[in-house]
Amino acid sequence: MNQTLITLSDSVETAVKEAASEHSGISPYQLQIIQASKHTWPNGCLGIAEPDELCSLAKVEGWRVVIENQENGHKWVYRTSLEAEEIRLEDQYIYSGNLPPEVFEAVMEEASARSHLPKNQLEIQQEERKTWPNNCLGLPQPHEGCVEMLVEGWRIVISHEDQTWVYRTSTNAGEIRLEPSNP
Repeated sequence: MNQTLITLSDSVETAVKEAASEHSGISPYQLQIIQASKHTWPNGCLGIAEPDELCSLAKVEGWRVVIENQENGHKWVYRTSLEAEEIRLEDQYIYSGNLPPEVFEAVMEEASARSHLPKNQLEIQQEERKTWPNNCLGLPQPHEGCVEMLVEGWRIVISHEDQTWVYRTSTNAGEIRLEPSNP
């Protein structure tokens, strides 16, 4: 059990499970909190404002909570105020949990920028660990010198409706490359 869960109150845990249940249609009894950490959010909207939403500018102490569907392993990330008076889904997409959070965020940011779509309209279809043949992740640019070395990383397929983007990353997403068959 994650030690940070020790300080997560029953009322906050219950509120997050109920919010996740409402969002997903899954019984709260099938949901388990697998990670929780304290955070200071930048505003009253917990750093996640809806379009045209007004947020207080006061910093808000709270939690970042990862909750898992015990049946299929899908995970969601929620932000809450300290006593869970305010609960927000960090992103509308499902966080699979297999990717390290920094890789997940970096690839979603890149795909959002490339597609001009908000992250909540993008979905990860597939993710798999890969070993790339060089520091260019097997995708050298013209006139780029690549160092022949094995680089651990990920191959991630992201989609929106009929569009698909396939990304290659290093382990921590220090390097991200789009496979060339993409627009």
